[in-house]
Amino acid sequence: MDNYSHVKLNKLYWRNFIDYMSFPVFIDNLNGLESDLLYWYQENKIIKRSEFIDKYLKYT
Repeated sequence: MDNYSHVKLNKLYWRNFIDYMSFPVFIDNLNGLESDLLYWYQENKIIKRSEFIDKYLKYT
């Protein structure tokens, strides 16, 4: 399944340091995305919220 997508972000209120973060940045509640999906900024990839929770919950 090809889950790469072109996403155009309006960076009007964007903080410049986000572009340089080494840690993954995930964005939810984007227009056009279902509520069970997240946008992974560095990878330009849309992932399922459940995959995110399963992966990162084990680090807590």
